[in-house]
Amino acid sequence: MKRYSFYRVVLSILFSYMYCITLTAQPTPPSGKKWQKVNQLTDDFNSFDSSKWQKGHPYWSGRSPSQFNNNNLSWQNGNLRLKGSLRNSNRQGDFIWTACLTSKSKSFKKGMYAEARIKNADMAIVSSFWMQGSETEIDVIENWGEVKNNRWRHLDYSMEMNTHYFPKPCGFDCDKTTQKHYKNPGNVGNSSAYAVYGVWWVDSRNIRWYRDGRQVASVTLPYDFNEDMFMFFDMEAFTWGPGLPSNADMNNGNKNTAYYDWVRTYKLVNGNSTGGGNGGNTAVAALKGNNAKYVSSENGTKPMTCNRNQIGGWEKFEIKVIGSTNGNDIVTLKGNNGNYVSSENGTKPITCDRPRVGAWEKFELIHHGNQVYSLKGNNGKYLSSENGTRSMTCSKTNIGNQERFNIQYGLSRANDIDSQKSVGFSVYPNPTLGKEVTIDVGANAGMNLLKVYDIQGRMILDKQFTENQYQINSTLLGAKGLYIIKIKNDSGDFTKKIFN
Repeated sequence: MKRYSFYRVVLSILFSYMYCITLTAQPTPPSGKKWQKVNQLTDDFNSFDSSKWQKGHPYWSGRSPSQFNNNNLSWQNGNLRLKGSLRNSNRQGDFIWTACLTSKSKSFKKGMYAEARIKNADMAIVSSFWMQGSETEIDVIENWGEVKNNRWRHLDYSMEMNTHYFPKPCGFDCDKTTQKHYKNPGNVGNSSAYAVYGVWWVDSRNIRWYRDGRQVASVTLPYDFNEDMFMFFDMEAFTWGPGLPSNADMNNGNKNTAYYDWVRTYKLVNGNSTGGGNGGNTAVAALKGNNAKYVSSENGTKPMTCNRNQIGGWEKFEIKVIGSTNGNDIVTLKGNNGNYVSSENGTKPITCDRPRVGAWEKFELIHHGNQVYSLKGNNGKYLSSENGTRSMTCSKTNIGNQERFNIQYGLSRANDIDSQKSVGFSVYPNPTLGKEVTIDVGANAGMNLLKVYDIQGRMILDKQFTENQYQINSTLLGAKGLYIIKIKNDSGDFTKKIFN
């Protein structure tokens, strides 16, 4: 009994460590660069740090009918808390108190990546995370916790992102904005669970947004963003469509508070990162086409195909970031034979037989969200799976379904059965830490049979679903310990372990 408890403690510590690594993964840095933490804009919010932050907003009192009140800021249980409360019960004038926390200075700069773990207040008010200079603004989120008008119901489970450009002398009177929207996986409400929201200010013209470590949106701007910015956390009331919170909501301590668990900010410095997925320059991965089959290098002996049911050695590629363009990464793909994939300039089927990297061996990686990508060759055309019915080409002028690939990172180089059977889906967070668990089958939408077993082999969940994702409340798993998750679909049978 004591031995079992000891091992369980060790496993718990190990999985918790892995969980922390997953949550803090940054986007893949450009070649020759690595991420370095910016302490001035990084905080666990255990208490108010006056060396980093200032209470309130330095030049704005809030969005009417709400106004900022420093008394609505607090730090408790490792969270920065922003409260929306009732100022005037007659709902006349600026009848809502909200709050704002601002960085001490304009410390957020071009090239940086910032992310924060946030849970919205459960009422018709916006909880925000944003940056602003004198003429430019980046909104990481402007998320509703609830809406009063059913027409706008989608906003309480959507990530809302913006940029603003308001050049002098006209300022906000000539504001130019770009708006982006992302529906939360499983339509999870913004006030139902924490999520990690991030933004990478790639360069003057390119911005990328992230949710839980995955890129969900990007924009290429027609004007330059170059000035340093303040960082803000605030709550605001909006008078249009979604409606305003009720007096009862603002007096309800279970609904009126937004929670900011932490914020972390990074800058690029010289040096090489290691690792894969979102965290490094090189990763071993498999590419799944829209036909639910995997791309094969054919070991460099013949033109490549996308017709394999499982991942073996020929279906694994080392993807390496070697540069960037248009806000996207430039990558190479190396097969298990040690040679590189060539676009063949689009004039014939692609191969994996080049010993060195030239122009034809470089691809622009275009992210569509949820680990779905397209690859553009140096001829300006796109890699196609050809639906697995013939040899692959790099000759398509537009992105259709056959030009989209689900890239499954995190594979080992070894060609073992366990690694083959583990890549059919992803599960997070792991360990659950009492949070909602997401089962993500990537591009493999269709009928998925889900079964969950405890360590004694007893089945505790048997479910069918057809979406890309399915959520499990971790309380359904029961006691602490290891659980087995199995997925069966047209691509085969897949298994993963999770620690509750």
